[in-house]
Amino acid sequence: MMADKTIRVAAAVIRQGGRYLLAKRPAHKAQGGFWEFPGGKIEQGETAQMALARELVEELDARNVTVGAPVGASVHDYGNSVVQIEAYWVTCDHASLRNLEHESIEWFAPTAFDQIALAPADKFLQPLLLVD
Repeated sequence: MMADKTIRVAAAVIRQGGRYLLAKRPAHKAQGGFWEFPGGKIEQGETAQMALARELVEELDARNVTVGAPVGASVHDYGNSVVQIEAYWVTCDHASLRNLEHESIEWFAPTAFDQIALAPADKFLQPLLLVD
């Protein structure tokens, strides 16, 4: 099946004490119930870094956001759409984080990713974080 559209997405890899922040997608949205790295669509005219800074404020009320080096990139074909995902290391004020959009946000060790419903497009990050 040929994908109808390609969606460019930026994902934030936020680390605290060997654990990573994941957000559970709301049930009513595409991929609802899956855990994902926070972030979102890269809008027209935005860089991935600009999109991350905007999305983290919108979704998590993040403060003092700094987008760092790339972690990795991947392409995932969902059938009706293709997601091109770019992941970056991000630092921010962890104390300011609060859930504004997702069902839940939680910190997970990468070894726990196998026990949760991690979004298919984000699974490429697990082996990259296990070697950290």
